[in-house]
Amino acid sequence: MRNAGVVKKGNGHSVYTDKFTISVELSTFCNAACPQCPRPAAVKNKWLKTDNVSYEQFVEWFPKDTLDKIKLFDFNGTFGDPGMCPDLFEIVHYCLKNGVDVSINTNGSMRDPEFWKLIAYNNKMYDANLTILFDVDGSTQEMHSKYRVGTDLHKILQNMKAASEFCNVGSFTIVFKHNQDDVDNTIQICKDNGATFHEVIESTRFKYGNKYQGLERCTDERFKADPNKKGRPVRDDRFNITDNIKCKSFEDNSLRVGVHGYLFPCCFLSQDVEEIIAHDLIWIDKLNDNNSLMKKYIHNKSFFNLNSNSFSNIVESEWFKIELKKSFTDDPHWRCIRTCGEVKC
Repeated sequence: MRNAGVVKKGNGHSVYTDKFTISVELSTFCNAACPQCPRPAAVKNKWLKTDNVSYEQFVEWFPKDTLDKIKLFDFNGTFGDPGMCPDLFEIVHYCLKNGVDVSINTNGSMRDPEFWKLIAYNNKMYDANLTILFDVDGSTQEMHSKYRVGTDLHKILQNMKAASEFCNVGSFTIVFKHNQDDVDNTIQICKDNGATFHEVIESTRFKYGNKYQGLERCTDERFKADPNKKGRPVRDDRFNITDNIKCKSFEDNSLRVGVHGYLFPCCFLSQDVEEIIAHDLIWIDKLNDNNSLMKKYIHNKSFFNLNSNSFSNIVESEWFKIELKKSFTDDPHWRCIRTCGEVKC
């Protein structure tokens, strides 16, 4: 997530006062089958509710008076890819036309170059700020598809080049042992196809040890994680994570909206929980059942949904402005600790 502004203090509590960065999952459909992604397990266990956000729905969630409160929409997925959303073009057009910056993170192996070129042209039309980040994990199809299963590198690079004609384009590479020696080649091939910046991180999804889902952890020191990095932290059993929480949602004025309309502080806290709520499986996740913050959220779920309440009402609620901060010391959620707990070196 990108920074949206400085969080100010009031009455002893952090409150959202500046413009927001809103991370939005526009689709829970995906054309890829990445081994460490939570989506395959969610599909296998039949608790993922596949859906798309329509243009009409998006405008209802974020009418023009609400857009004045928003600096950036970051379209990225936990269970799906924004490129799969049928109304992606119309939604991006609406945001840029009304002065809100947009970033899109996609595997890019869908649609065609003309589609991505047209999306990017909105950037020029409105003298706007659109950034598209394409996932590229190798300089050859064989290398790339070891993780990005089901995607076509040639197609991604074509789409990247088309978009780069009118907007800022970058590449995003997840590093494992199998592709760590190919990173420089990967960056170069992306540069050759219009990418002007590159994000490179080691995989965040080795739960315990150095092997998981048929993949091995990166061993190259150049790509070792900084556990205190903002945006995409890599935090696992290698680090001494404390329960001294510094919430990135408060620090960055950032929020998360899932495909079903539930508004959360971040994508980490919403992961899994949103799908449980969407299925009315209230007591399946015992880790949330034992947490007072999420119990209150789940029991009052319609209040936190943009289909039944306004953005302003939700973010001005006691849950967001007071109870969330209070929970960090009184009853921290395990995801808050894992994601935003300080790391002792």
